Amino acid sequence: MTWKTTALFTITAALAASMLSGCAAFNKTRPHDLTVRGHEAAAAAEEGKAAKAAEDAKKVGRGAQYAHYMAPRHRELADAHRAAARALTDEEVKACEGVPAAAAGAAIAGARIASVDEIRQGTVPTVVHSGKGYYPQYLQGAKLTLAGATNSADVERLLGCRIARAAAEGDDGVDPLAVKGTSVKVTAPGDAMVLVEIRAEDQPAAAEVVRRARVLAAR
Repeated sequence: MTWKTTALFTITAALAASMLSGCAAFNKTRPHDLTVRGHEAAAAAEEGKAAKAAEDAKKVGRGAQYAHYMAPRHRELADAHRAAARALTDEEVKACEGVPAAAAGAAIAGARIASVDEIRQGTVPTVVHSGKGYYPQYLQGAKLTLAGATNSADVERLLGCRIARAAAEGDDGVDPLAVKGTSVKVTAPGDAMVLVEIRAEDQPAAAEVVRRARVLAAR
């Protein structure tokens, strides 16, 4: 085997490995990566790529074999996006079952927000000396006090519906529950009072949750 042949073999193997790793990523399509419409658009785009690859595979040349290999991969990804869209739709239907449409579409289920407090990792919102060094306090989300609410189970069901609807339809730019990656916890510590803790995946998202909650509370 000459050095040229060896080099060509090495390059071919690297390309094949790259293709396989790329195709492995095809199978990692997750419902919450996109909205229902986004997954449907992605599926249509992959179908177009699959059709083009199928045509290229009929041609004579070095790219034909690659195109022949990629055509079914693009179809697999299209199917994965369609499955993800269905999963989001199913989640929304299940979460919003029995919830009035008007309530499901309202920010924080239409409740009046009496107060908004930040949720942080620990009790002090600054850098604190621990005796062994310094550790930061991270913003995690917002704690809302809802006035006039008495049934925490109903509130949690409404908010769960809102989160599922935002995941399926997209962020409306208003509701803190629509920030991507949020989770909610609802408790009722007293009469006519419900506490809602909205946590985010990272600090920028948490800051946006707090900002939106304060805007809604000021209305």
